[in-house]
Amino acid sequence: PIDIWLPTTNNVKPQLVDQVAVGYFRNFKNNKYEASAEVFAKDFQNQLDYIDNADIFFNEELEGDLLSGDGRAFGLELYVKKNTGKITGWVSYTLSRSERKVEGISLGNWYANRFDRLHNLSVVGSYELNKKWAFSANFIYSSGTPATFPTNRYEIQGIVVAHNVNQERNNYRIPAYHRLDVSATLTLSLIH
Repeated sequence: PIDIWLPTTNNVKPQLVDQVAVGYFRNFKNNKYEASAEVFAKDFQNQLDYIDNADIFFNEELEGDLLSGDGRAFGLELYVKKNTGKITGWVSYTLSRSERKVEGISLGNWYANRFDRLHNLSVVGSYELNKKWAFSANFIYSSGTPATFPTNRYEIQGIVVAHNVNQERNNYRIPAYHRLDVSATLTLSLIH
């Protein structure tokens, strides 16, 4: 539910990442258009995650509720932009995965980390009707992020206890996020 930052210690090693990226960028028609494509891969070491049912609030011994493991991320980023003319704007799209593998969590299997979003799309456009009126729109779509929810429950002496039978971390995805913003701008001249 919250991010807690810890310094490295004898028990908490620094988190490391190796990244490889290959991309291509090009302008077209005297810089009227530009486009790029890039693929990337990341390899993480010493990634921290909480044990199941960790006590993270006011815990003076928080290091005891942490486990360390590996991570990986990979994806594709695409971008196209129109720079000049009455209609300008850009479209960017990212297809990616981000996973972790920590012994003691999710039965030691790879699981989506909380920042994993398969799809990210942004579309921005502007239209200049004339010297007075301009219109623009911005659309954003992002896949839902992972979350851990119980898969069933049991009752002991009248107390209901939520339980994750498969012990899977991030076994559910919250709904996708999307938003559309539109605007109209009227520029009035104060000089006659």
